[in-house]
Amino acid sequence: MTVYFPYETKNRELDGKLLLSSYLLNKGYEIVIGSRKAVRTEALSHSNGIYFFKSLSVEEKGLYRQLRYNKHHLVLLHAEGGIHYKNNDENILSCYNKDLLPQLDDNFIFGTAIQKSIIKLTNYTHSTISGEPRFDLLKSKYHSYFKDDIKQLTNTYNDFILVNTNFGLSNSYVGEEKLLKYYEKEKTLSVEAKKLLLFKFNFLKEVFNDYLVALSKLAEAFPQLNFVIRAHPSESEDAYHQLANHHKNIHVVKEGNVAKWILASKAVIHYDCTTGMEAAMANVPVISFVPKIDESILAWLPVALSQQATNTDELISKVHEILNAKQYQNNISNELREEWLSFVHNVSFESSEIIVQKLMESVNNKSKTQPVSLSKLFKLYFQRRKRDLKYYKDSFNTKRSITRDKFGEISVAELNYKISMLHKINGFNQSFKVVKLANDLFKVIPQ
Repeated sequence: MTVYFPYETKNRELDGKLLLSSYLLNKGYEIVIGSRKAVRTEALSHSNGIYFFKSLSVEEKGLYRQLRYNKHHLVLLHAEGGIHYKNNDENILSCYNKDLLPQLDDNFIFGTAIQKSIIKLTNYTHSTISGEPRFDLLKSKYHSYFKDDIKQLTNTYNDFILVNTNFGLSNSYVGEEKLLKYYEKEKTLSVEAKKLLLFKFNFLKEVFNDYLVALSKLAEAFPQLNFVIRAHPSESEDAYHQLANHHKNIHVVKEGNVAKWILASKAVIHYDCTTGMEAAMANVPVISFVPKIDESILAWLPVALSQQATNTDELISKVHEILNAKQYQNNISNELREEWLSFVHNVSFESSEIIVQKLMESVNNKSKTQPVSLSKLFKLYFQRRKRDLKYYKDSFNTKRSITRDKFGEISVAELNYKISMLHKINGFNQSFKVVKLANDLFKVIPQ
């Protein structure tokens, strides 16, 4: 059986999907992975596969119907499913639309607290608590997966602090006007969710400006220390590059999985980003710089798992403490750890094991994939080549594309290396072959 993994942002999604793919390959499943458009086209030309979604959208109702018509098993592992606010109702209703949930065959969620909220708000009771595979990559078990990357980063940046920003609303890549129009038209969001987004948009503008000031002062206070800013893929990097032009120890990068940057860093600074949870998972010092707080829009858990600084002086002081400490250990109370586990199952369990076991139970009685007709194969071939031509055409276009930037570059060699590393870590002996179907599409076949 074939498992279809569309992805949008390489740096955030690919490695976690490859970890899950490694587990699936070990059970004999084949994998199709690539851009959303490419994977969608492949799945609609085949039958009886497993299709993974990272979100639900009213705009994609037609796609759900088509995939179900092709007898695919529809699975949701929501990319934002671990974000939890003090009042989380609107976030849950936006992520887990009660009218769309029945379209799913499996819904994998981050933790028991999320499950309770989904049941309370939607009456949907068929979720499976699994956690998210990408969080497992921060555990010591997988540190060797990033060994070469960590060495390269420390050789390039020496001692550095990672500043992971998440101001896609207040510092948008596409611009304020275009972003606000998008949210205004988005049908999946409720009226209340849109009001909250507008409030968050204005509130985080001030926080973003506070961060720019704080980063400048940090660079001056620690001239021998490097500060690496990794902006969220939906953010504009212009303001950060302006900072880097004035401070030689500030660097703006977006290459690679954030996990390797966390593991190579001396510490992590964030506002309320999931990076705070990931750093805590990796036992790396982490500071949440929160110059302004409104609990209605604050993702509280990453903040609770971090040291907190409310002004620049406190931030500088905490960086001093971390740099001068002989040994670091995150002081997470048992009570907070239990609460963290209720939101992120990975704290105590391996996500991929749970997902694969559930899928094997769910799809056990489904039919095998049917052969594709010759006419469909020809059509698929020309659709792939058409995308390749567009890819090469875009390569000569100097205009930036957020879709292209987020998808990134991918190769057979990279997939071979990464899956082989994950197989080795987990002791899997299943051999496999990676085939490039198009520039944005690959198939991994168990041998």
